[in-house]
Amino acid sequence: MLRLGDDWNFAIDEDRSRLWLGPQGEWGFEVVCERRKVDTSDGIGETLAPKLRIDGLMLEGVDWRELVGLEIYQQGPWLGDGEPEAIVHVVETSELRDTRMVVTAVEGQKLHLEMVAECDVYVDDDHDTKVPLTLEAALPFDGVRFRFRAEGADSRDPTGRAIQLLALSLAPEGFGKPTVEPDDEPGVFSAHFPPAKEGAGLQVEAQDLTLSGEERLAHQGAIELLEGMVRQEWLELESAGAIEKLAPGFADVLDEGGSGPERAGKIVDWLIEQPGVEDVHCMDEELAPILDKFWG
Repeated sequence: MLRLGDDWNFAIDEDRSRLWLGPQGEWGFEVVCERRKVDTSDGIGETLAPKLRIDGLMLEGVDWRELVGLEIYQQGPWLGDGEPEAIVHVVETSELRDTRMVVTAVEGQKLHLEMVAECDVYVDDDHDTKVPLTLEAALPFDGVRFRFRAEGADSRDPTGRAIQLLALSLAPEGFGKPTVEPDDEPGVFSAHFPPAKEGAGLQVEAQDLTLSGEERLAHQGAIELLEGMVRQEWLELESAGAIEKLAPGFADVLDEGGSGPERAGKIVDWLIEQPGVEDVHCMDEELAPILDKFWG
């Protein structure tokens, strides 16, 4: 609900209102009200559909789901020109002034906001300048979308590169697995990180965020080989979570090179010595052809 003055109440059009968040932490929202007729001091009435927009706010390193209690104050008008900007449009565009905004709840993929401010409306004698504005809204959040360039090894793992870019400013844990698709321009991709559901979200190790493209590919290849060995019942682990912990060292051992059963034996010996590994059930001769084919 958006209220202007003491008597004009407007329902929020949820299909047209939205909240957005960019990959560098810039965020904002737009509230569009349903059109309705209101009484005016001249007795004629007006049909209005107010809109309110705030843009250029910043969020850094915080899970968006943990914004409950965030309070933003702005004394006087919002500055714009590289700073946050806040406007409301009724019949003309007006700045918001003396604003206090609070995030009161996160419900699924919606943020609940409350705000009080002052604005100019220019409609009638009772709703002209310095009119109190009150907002209570639940705004849908679609996640983060951005385009990025990934070349060389990064182009073979654009999802890993997208996660690295997201994590420069935002907490990856607040988002689900991204959709990454190539654009028409070579080497350019589009990423969409949807909001994470309750109790879910990307689990990213800090070291993964600093890996080069080649290192990420090697890391992912090590994970896939370990998972394949578990499926073949060649590798017995204390828990499935052990794979992520084993992967960096396993990638280094694989990168040492060699061939045949001798190399396979060294890798089996390395695995047996690692915490989290219960046992290895494959023969060197069984593992060697796979290593020679995919890790030669």
